[in-house]
Amino acid sequence: MMSTVAFVIAISVTGCSSSQPSVHVFVDHPDGLVDTPVVVKVSGVPSRALVTLQLSATDNRGVRWASIASFRASQSGEVSLAQQAPVSASYTGVEPMGLFWSMRPVRGPADWFAEAERLGL
Repeated sequence: MMSTVAFVIAISVTGCSSSQPSVHVFVDHPDGLVDTPVVVKVSGVPSRALVTLQLSATDNRGVRWASIASFRASQSGEVSLAQQAPVSASYTGVEPMGLFWSMRPVRGPADWFAEAERLGL
């Protein structure tokens, strides 16, 4: 059985005004499979700005999952999840896929592993 999950990335930038250049979020595999690593980069933010990324998805049971991470933008106004550790997050360290694997249900217990085990995954 194959199911499709749409992920939504929300971004907020502390200290960004309307006069700032456009913020761009790059995702290299927007339609990738669950086992395909995804590169996420943000550019066009003010130098050293605090950038918060929130990832959310709804599973096949209708349960909404989410994760969050805040990063300090580089001097050139970029954030790369593959090269930077978050200053605060639902995970620690440099983890390119950290926003994905650290998602937890917004409400209720995290029982994905029990479901995966039942299905033999």
